[in-house]
Amino acid sequence: MGLQLLDRDLGVVDHPLKVGGLALGTRTTVIRRADGSVALISPGPLSDEDAAAIAALGPVRALVAPNLIHHLYLAAAAARFAGARIFAPAALANKEPTLRIDGPPAAIADAALRSVDVGGMPKLQETLFVHAPSRTLVATDLVFNLRAPAPFFTRTFMRLNGGFDRFGPTRICRSMCKDRAAVRAGVEQLLAEDFDRVVVAHGQVLPSDGRQALRAGFDWLLS
Repeated sequence: MGLQLLDRDLGVVDHPLKVGGLALGTRTTVIRRADGSVALISPGPLSDEDAAAIAALGPVRALVAPNLIHHLYLAAAAARFAGARIFAPAALANKEPTLRIDGPPAAIADAALRSVDVGGMPKLQETLFVHAPSRTLVATDLVFNLRAPAPFFTRTFMRLNGGFDRFGPTRICRSMCKDRAAVRAGVEQLLAEDFDRVVVAHGQVLPSDGRQALRAGFDWLLS
């Protein structure tokens, strides 16, 4: 589908992705920052056409692995956008020892882009972003929003995983919570932000009522 602009300075590129036979899809989020440069959050397998459309928005200066899972295409993006710096959790160096990491994901925050780290999940270590001008929350694996259509195996597995036809964390994500107080503090910080739309890495973009949906998805933790 190529680059889709959701707002003047916010876009997405959707990609097919299968993991263990599951058709989850993935999504690159494209943000033009206050200084006119572009940040790619969770860059996926970008085509030449995708890269050209992104470059038309501004020079790509930041490539972000927002957690310890979404890094598969980071090296390819770094090779394509040679002037970009890489921002990722420090612990990613254990999985990608040859990857140069210039700073944590939160380092890309600016006047229009706020970051929120959700702690208490050592195997995930996700940073989420709130793009203030478009009132958009950018999430990765903390919440899914997979909907029909989807292959039978994907529907069946993800229903069992609590991640199909609903917005929120999957059961696998919930199992990663090792410090519930820290996770709750991160979610409460997110809920204090002003956002309406939610961009997820897996599933459909939630166009509105994002704060209410996030609160409902984490009712098991907040109540």
